[in-house]
Amino acid sequence: MTTLQYISNYPSYFFKEDIILMELNDWILTTITGSDSKNYLQNKITININSINKNNHMLCAHCNINGKVWSNLRLFRLNETSYMYLQRKSISNKQIQEFKKYSIFSNITICNKADLYLLGIIGTSVKKRLSQYFKKLPNKNLPVYYQNEIILLWFSDPFERFLLISEKNNIILKKILKLTKIIHDSNLWLALDISCKYPIIDKEMSGKFLPQSLNLENLNGLDFKKGCYYGQEMVSKAQFKKLNKYNLYWLIGESNRIVHIGERIEIEDNKEWRKVGYILAVSRINETTIWIQAILRKNITVNNIIRIENDLNNNLYVQT
Repeated sequence: MTTLQYISNYPSYFFKEDIILMELNDWILTTITGSDSKNYLQNKITININSINKNNHMLCAHCNINGKVWSNLRLFRLNETSYMYLQRKSISNKQIQEFKKYSIFSNITICNKADLYLLGIIGTSVKKRLSQYFKKLPNKNLPVYYQNEIILLWFSDPFERFLLISEKNNIILKKILKLTKIIHDSNLWLALDISCKYPIIDKEMSGKFLPQSLNLENLNGLDFKKGCYYGQEMVSKAQFKKLNKYNLYWLIGESNRIVHIGERIEIEDNKEWRKVGYILAVSRINETTIWIQAILRKNITVNNIIRIENDLNNNLYVQT
């Protein structure tokens, strides 16, 4: 059985490999193009579209009329009339269906870009290795970089990492894929998102929670000063009347079985077990260790005894 050493809650291989490549096959890109794309987005998402330029990317949410999040989007601009966003593949078709409502009188086109390849990249020498193929690399001041039909996004959390977007037959992509013998699946990238509390919304948990419950306010994905957008009235009401009862949590524990999105989380309370939330995402780190993103009642602390509902053998532990 594999045993991993941990450094500040991260498996040590994150800090030993020169470069680690991950095919992000559980995510997908969507484009919205047309002369009305900017105004249409402004009326649909939780951030001010004027905050997006060609050199940055931002997290935001698309909500229903009740202010509950259909999906969270990683949004960036391609040009004056075109935008692109990243989201979980499982919710994409539903999100686009909802996004297209009321679009009949707008000059926009919304479509998935399943032909684009998504590659997550981390490693101790990641910048040195990527510098062989790019004139510049994105950074804190320039989080989005374009070169030779490749888009490169920069992330600071939980440590420096990159997301490469390109056509599958791109020459530079093919060269980068040869830098290592192993191409990991998206599970590692998911683990990193869980650890920095980027909300993970798959179809099972779509339309159930406010953006405040999903940590979007702390990630600058929620702007209370912009004008109206779909669901804005309920989101603002929840904010100013302090109606949000949930927070996003990173939990670590052990389990040999398959853990499912939507399973209940419970805590021990006076020798009884009380349900306090739901699982949003699970990343298996090794045969026994799992990282969980859960949405739980606000008053949960590291001192609580936590478990998946009816799991008699394994506890979960809150990470900060």
